[in-house]
Formats: sequence, C-alpha cells, structure tokens
Amino acid sequence: MKLSPRNRYILINPIEKELEEQEPATATGILLPEEYAVQKSPYVMARVVECSPGCSLTLSKGDVILAQRQMIEEMKVGEEVFNLLLENYVYGVLEGR
Repeated sequence: MKLSPRNRYILINPIEKELEEQEPATATGILLPEEYAVQKSPYVMARVVECSPGCSLTLSKGDVILAQRQMIEEMKVGEEVFNLLLENYVYGVLEGR
C-alpha cells in the first residue's frame, strides 16, 4: 500500500537507535522498576519518504531531517504504519550523513 501525503505533510521513517536489552539497573547497581523507560530526546532524525505537493520546504526523497518527536503522527491502516509530520515541525536537513 502506498500513501501520498497532502496538505503540507511529509511522509517519514523515523531513525531510532536500537537500545540493547539491558537489566533495569544503573551503573551504580541500583535496580530500577521494570516499567522504567529511558527518556527519549524531544527531537528525532527521520528519513523523508515523500512530500506533499503543497510542501514549501525543498526536501528530496532520502533526505535526513531533524524534527520534533511528539509531532509525528503515526497512522495504522490495516497492517501498514505511516508516519506523517507537518512541515512546520522540521528543524532542518542533516547533511553529510
């Protein structure tokens, strides 16, 4: 299934560094609750899949952008998952990656 974004949205794939499975303990050996989760950065790198025709940013497929994590809208359609981001929440394009 293919989604073509509209209305200034950008279809993206967030780039997450996989965290290794670890025991819930700190470097000092203090045990942490099982439900403890490491706080994620408020920003995320993402790879551009496609931009809407109305997008005012000059982005190309494959560009790596820096965006505000909480503004990514995850949409599930059947078995597919699409991540959309409004162009206003793109901080910039990362070059040299």
